[in-house]
Amino acid sequence: MNKISAAGVAAIALFLLGPGLPLASAQTASDLDCEKCVGRDDIAQRTITTGKLKNGAVREQKLGRDVRDRFDEIESRFEYVAFPGAIMQPASSSSSVSYNARGSARPLQQGDTFLMGPIQLPHGMTIQSLACKLRDADDAGRIYVGLRRFSLSESDPADNGDTIVSVTSFSVGSSDDYVVLQRDADSQTSIVDNANYQYHLRVDMLDLAGTPQNLELAGCRVQLGKAPE
Repeated sequence: MNKISAAGVAAIALFLLGPGLPLASAQTASDLDCEKCVGRDDIAQRTITTGKLKNGAVREQKLGRDVRDRFDEIESRFEYVAFPGAIMQPASSSSSVSYNARGSARPLQQGDTFLMGPIQLPHGMTIQSLACKLRDADDAGRIYVGLRRFSLSESDPADNGDTIVSVTSFSVGSSDDYVVLQRDADSQTSIVDNANYQYHLRVDMLDLAGTPQNLELAGCRVQLGKAPE
């Protein structure tokens, strides 16, 4: 094997392969005509697992698996469910809400406004996080958004259900600008089980002292994940 020139720099590349496959280890070759350099064909045919890399071949392929396909495979494990604030409906007789052309929901009165909106999540997926875009321009007011579930078989009328994940503008203070708040879900209740639970979004717009339009929910997104096959 030819020696690496003084100007060359040796680097070790380790790539994590799929289950049951070994780690491939190799060095970058400065003299690309060396006899035992690992090239694209070698990798595709799985004839060599270690050696010098020719023309940076393993940047794109390793042992027949295209790295870009690997990233696509990882990305495909996630799904997103997004919805506008306009799906929210008053959850009490004292609450009233308005909607604008952007699909945002805003209270029509000072004080407290309670809203609720149904959402359909894919069965068997795991809820990863909740992200909501909102605007809280009221110094006293705040917005709470909670993704909740209620049992379809629980007979106790006092059952309050479970909050899987929630965000609140109380943590960031008032601002005339929109903000996106995101939080990871509680792992104990995050697996979607449509056979035994119904899911909905609860929105509390609380302690509004100024103009009702100062509190606004633009929309939310739920990120879900699935186990690798």
